[in-house]
Amino acid sequence: YLNGIDAIARAEATSGSSAVKEHVCDFGSGCDGSHDHNPTPVPDNAVSMTLLRAVTGVMRNLCADDRRKNALAADGTLLALMRVMSRPECLQDVSFSDNAIACLAMITLRAPSNAVLICQNGVCEFVLKCMYYHMNKDRDPNAPVTTISHAPLLRQGCLLFRNIAARCPPERDELLANTNVENVLKQVGTQYKSCVDEAYGALRDFGIEI
Repeated sequence: YLNGIDAIARAEATSGSSAVKEHVCDFGSGCDGSHDHNPTPVPDNAVSMTLLRAVTGVMRNLCADDRRKNALAADGTLLALMRVMSRPECLQDVSFSDNAIACLAMITLRAPSNAVLICQNGVCEFVLKCMYYHMNKDRDPNAPVTTISHAPLLRQGCLLFRNIAARCPPERDELLANTNVENVLKQVGTQYKSCVDEAYGALRDFGIEI
């Protein structure tokens, strides 16, 4: 797995996106489920944020294809991503979080089984924590300084929760009962003009009056 990530970084630097995709397919499951091995989990401190951003950026492109995104969900790659998302340095990184949440949003689009997998592994709580953190980090004196806008990751989070709410009623009800999803979506909708449609669309799919 780590060798594959190194290959991605080298390919990104020298050959562009097409080569990056080839390397992801090599170290993942071939993007079509053709390999039957399970990737080795990434040690918590073994991968730099630069490489993680590269990996999630590639995954984001692959997830635009239904066949490939379902292969990533089936072969363990999605689970590896979900585990990495729990790391504090990943939660605080705007670029990584935007890519990772976008992957989740695309993987759950028209794919309720993938949405259930994400919910069952507690990833929604991490996404909500990430969204809340970036909306309120100005109050945290220890927060990393960045000039990158966090509005795109909030938009992707809204799309993720809309996908879940629209297609997975049990998971929708559980999120409403046990998380702060309603408050987070309302904060996005009232504070970020670029995310209004996505935030309020998600609230409507959760059955919340606006």
